[in-house]
Amino acid sequence: MHLSELQQRQRAFDSQRGWAENPFEVLFLYLAEEVGELSSSLQKIWKATDRLMDGQCEPRAARQEAMRLCTQEAGSEMADCLLLLASLANATGVDLDAAVDAKLRRNEQRTWACDGRSKADQLRAVL
Repeated sequence: MHLSELQQRQRAFDSQRGWAENPFEVLFLYLAEEVGELSSSLQKIWKATDRLMDGQCEPRAARQEAMRLCTQEAGSEMADCLLLLASLANATGVDLDAAVDAKLRRNEQRTWACDGRSKADQLRAVL
């Protein structure tokens, strides 16, 4: 599915329920709430990993099992965030296809200063 199709479907969904007239400020607050729910869902993966490692499970196996147990909920929360982001884009007149394409193009041309290790490498060092 393209982001433009997502926006169209979400626009129709919001219209059917009388939500299309929500001001963007309200939609932003709903999005922030959903990001909080996503955070809680991801924390379950971290906590499950820790519990499994306490049971003498190897770290990589513990993480894989925690992901298997918790990914469905996290995916649902990510979908909620994406749908609310589409509603917010609709309310503010943002074409997500164009915005994401432009941002990816800019990012592809950028360089980031770092200490030689990626953020992912730094996180792996503490996990």
